[in-house]
Amino acid sequence: MYGDVNDVKNLVIETPLDIASHTFTMIFYCAMIFWIEWRLALLAVCIAPVFVLHQQFFGPRKRTATRVLHAAIKEDRLDVFFESSL
Repeated sequence: MYGDVNDVKNLVIETPLDIASHTFTMIFYCAMIFWIEWRLALLAVCIAPVFVLHQQFFGPRKRTATRVLHAAIKEDRLDVFFESSL
């Protein structure tokens, strides 16, 4: 019962506060970089979607490779992992 209460508290109180805090921090950093050097900030904002797309494309592949590696480590069969990755 106590775990459920903590889960609800996290969902209702802490999660919105974390989201608000991270949002404020991101807005603050963006404002500061535009204030310091607007051209560099504009370049960073234009290039950021490339990194997001890269993560969307390669993220699942990295997770799969990590799972296979961890399974190989758990079974002490790293030779199979390295042969399959070549």
